[in-house]
Amino acid sequence: MRIIDPLSMPMILPRMMTTLSRLAIGILLTATLSGCDSMSVRRSSPFTSVSLPVLGGWYEGKRVYYITTEISDPQMAVNAGVTYAPRLKDALPPMPRAPEWATVLDRVYKFAANDQDAVFAAEPRPVGPGSTDVTYSPLWIAYMVTWNVGGRRRPLLSEASILDAEAGGEVTVVRTDIVINCPIVAAQAGERLRNAKLH
Repeated sequence: MRIIDPLSMPMILPRMMTTLSRLAIGILLTATLSGCDSMSVRRSSPFTSVSLPVLGGWYEGKRVYYITTEISDPQMAVNAGVTYAPRLKDALPPMPRAPEWATVLDRVYKFAANDQDAVFAAEPRPVGPGSTDVTYSPLWIAYMVTWNVGGRRRPLLSEASILDAEAGGEVTVVRTDIVINCPIVAAQAGERLRNAKLH
């Protein structure tokens, strides 16, 4: 039989209480997580899929297809029928941005007159979990493209063609502070997200 020295009790009791507390928390967490599992089974969604409009765009002269879910500009959100998310502007870097300052944003070129589809500066390659393009992001900062008087209007299907037209004085390109969440979900080559159906 072990005899406990009464003088050592102040040191033993806190250790015993800590062990008991950890045991109680473990039991409580197990019960809570088990409850969550059973609740998720009971309250599972009756829906199996959701349909969103797919929009066409361009990347380096090839078609890409994307969905838009959130925009930081209220009027654009209304026009597109998507969620207005002003907090997306928190992704904007301080300007002017130092060249070495990497951000989560890439460029998407929108045409002010809506006379052609958007042009993206990047795409996942390939679309889906096998993408090896570590620079791709579904968050975009909008650049507005406007044709200048005398500019020879034609399809501009890549970032390079837009920048060439800007250098030639044919278009004006203006960076906005509008951030858009529009992931590319399919590409011309037939790539698409798993289980995505285009129709």
